[in-house]
Amino acid sequence: MPIVTSDDTSIYFEETGEGRPLLLLGPGGIRANIGRWKDYVFDPLVEFEADFHLIAFDERNSGRSSGPLVLDDPWSSYCDDACSLLDHLRIGSLSVLGACVGASHALRLIERLGPRVQSAVIIQPIGVAAETEASWHSHRRSQTLDRWACTLMDDVPGLDRGLAFEYCEKMLSSDFVFSIPRETATRFELPMLVFPGIDEIHSTEIAREVAGVAQNAEFVPDWRRSPDAVSASISRIRNFILESAA
Repeated sequence: MPIVTSDDTSIYFEETGEGRPLLLLGPGGIRANIGRWKDYVFDPLVEFEADFHLIAFDERNSGRSSGPLVLDDPWSSYCDDACSLLDHLRIGSLSVLGACVGASHALRLIERLGPRVQSAVIIQPIGVAAETEASWHSHRRSQTLDRWACTLMDDVPGLDRGLAFEYCEKMLSSDFVFSIPRETATRFELPMLVFPGIDEIHSTEIAREVAGVAQNAEFVPDWRRSPDAVSASISRIRNFILESAA
């Protein structure tokens, strides 16, 4: 199997296609992995295989990947995994596409890699918009924390319940997109497309806020209203990434 290892971490990845490197950071919360793309709004591994050098991987402790729980900064450990994979594959400049929790991972990676990331597509980001912070902390956060921690315990046999909750609570302890603060996103200058979600944790408001604070981001509304709209959005993403590499 294609595996990259670092210390006690083992990350399973897949590659397909040729051309500009496009790193795919998938949906699925604490259980984000390659297989989750098949049930998503569209599967970039299918849609973009003829256009780009696609790189996808199972995040640690999901699918075929494993690694320790880094309690002091979980988001940084996931970013470390992505960077180790890119170094292993000798990838220089690239574009990233992140969906759901993958959007948070993508934004953290942009912070880490700076100009190496030449463009980004952010789809249905998770997070807490400024106007919904009160309702998140009073209601939704506890539900999400419980779901993530229980899922993590299912995926890591023998994991202590207290440790699982502490880890997931750390991941959800911030606002905005959890992985970076708003102030960090205001410094992003790369071209970015932002496609909103339609539910409480993948809210239109948090997507609009991401697009609003980044310096060169475009908010794309109503992209899921019909199959034709989704198809048009796929074409738009393809052209956007190709143009950013020109």
